[in-house]
Amino acid sequence: MIESLISNAGLKGCTRVYSSYRNFTLEKISLVNHKRILWVGLVFAGLIVLSTGIILLIQKTAPAEPLPPAASQTTAERLAQPPLPAHPSQYEYGRYLFWLNCIACHGDRGQGLTAEFRSLYAEDQNCWGRGCHAGHPGDQGFPIPHYVPAIISDTGKLPQFTTPESLFEFLRTTHPPQYPGHFPDDQYWAITNYLLVQNHRLTPDQTLGPTRQDAQANFRRSIAAGLLLLAVVVAIVWLVLRRRSMRSGMQPS
Repeated sequence: MIESLISNAGLKGCTRVYSSYRNFTLEKISLVNHKRILWVGLVFAGLIVLSTGIILLIQKTAPAEPLPPAASQTTAERLAQPPLPAHPSQYEYGRYLFWLNCIACHGDRGQGLTAEFRSLYAEDQNCWGRGCHAGHPGDQGFPIPHYVPAIISDTGKLPQFTTPESLFEFLRTTHPPQYPGHFPDDQYWAITNYLLVQNHRLTPDQTLGPTRQDAQANFRRSIAAGLLLLAVVVAIVWLVLRRRSMRSGMQPS
């Protein structure tokens, strides 16, 4: 009898030890799985936010479009209208407007009214002759100074304009010389964009003016959406872990 009781007590003790060990092992495995799920969720959400940021960064660092060397182009090519898509970007629109309104005084590549540029016009090289732009009574055109400085170069020009807004205001209040402020604001912004791109201070995919403010607002909304997604994923993972923890605590030992 005594031996039987000892045997039963020993069996129950072993059973309790095994049950405790099993419960401890299951809890440990559950905790490890919970941590893995949490880390997977955080990594997944972080990758989404990082991908969004990389895409926006790539869009903002598109390379500038260089002008082809003047020596490699014929006169007709240098003076030809640049392509204008049906839905142009601000840069493409500014490039067209510069060709349409500005090259007569500033050159086809913003080099100024140089002798080389004026030589492209075989019959009208003297801008200051009688009846042209000399400023004499009866001249058909507005006066043009004999020296028009370069506004575009590989090393950059227009350093006096520290912001796009300052260049925009200058153009709007002084150009065209015969009718300052004649163009709508979106055209002044487009020309400002073109000049800054050609001087390596802007990229062709960027926009200025009200459109630029819209782009900045979209960027902030994208970041906010990414952070919100991260918070949602963390909350879902936390709820799943909490539910599993409660279920494991309710299981009989």
